[in-house]
Amino acid sequence: MWSIYKHFYHYPKSHFLSRIESNTHYAFYFRGQDIVGFTGLRINTIQQGRTSNLLMYFGQTIIQPAYRGNALILRTGFILIRKFWKAFFRGKVYFWADAITYKAYLVFARCLATYYPSYQSKTPETVSALIDQLGQQYYGENFNPASGTVTKSVHYVNDRSVTIHEQDLQDPDIRFYADTNQQHAKGHGLITIAPANVRNVLHMLSHFLRKQWPNRRKKLSAQPSNSRYANSAH
Repeated sequence: MWSIYKHFYHYPKSHFLSRIESNTHYAFYFRGQDIVGFTGLRINTIQQGRTSNLLMYFGQTIIQPAYRGNALILRTGFILIRKFWKAFFRGKVYFWADAITYKAYLVFARCLATYYPSYQSKTPETVSALIDQLGQQYYGENFNPASGTVTKSVHYVNDRSVTIHEQDLQDPDIRFYADTNQQHAKGHGLITIAPANVRNVLHMLSHFLRKQWPNRRKKLSAQPSNSRYANSAH
């Protein structure tokens, strides 16, 4: 894992290992027997008054460039839905992330119908309160409740493909991300959250099928064989 991760993030190995301890699950992406990427997951329950919310955090994600664009994060989402299907039927389940790049934010914007914050709609008060709770619980004084952003002491990402260029700002989602997270160039994050409801699940499925259809019409020379899910962070 470290041999892949170290090429794209300015994390010392000790910090990387401590992050592993803080996650509850991992999704591993394989090409044959080789790991080509993974996503750290933190799955837990957070109480909000009398409401119990199941939170599914996506972080510490890396996919080698040759294997990107194959809907691996979407596949991970579907595996989580399958694994925790009873909770999804009961409602109050959320996906969330500390989006330190615009591409992390676009995973929500492209794959989901409803996500926050968004240029398309105002964040509901209950969701805004949940963002504040997550920010204070996990980031403390580094969380800015006015903007929903998280200050980083180091620019952790070492990947030129996530730099926002002038032409990128023509996309309304990227422009919103840049305007809301004004210190994104320094590696600061934006807490992004989405309800895992029926509407979003159907939108995920539609997006997944649109991405997979071209792949069925031609063979990719570098396509991961599958997405596997690990039940432990160890």
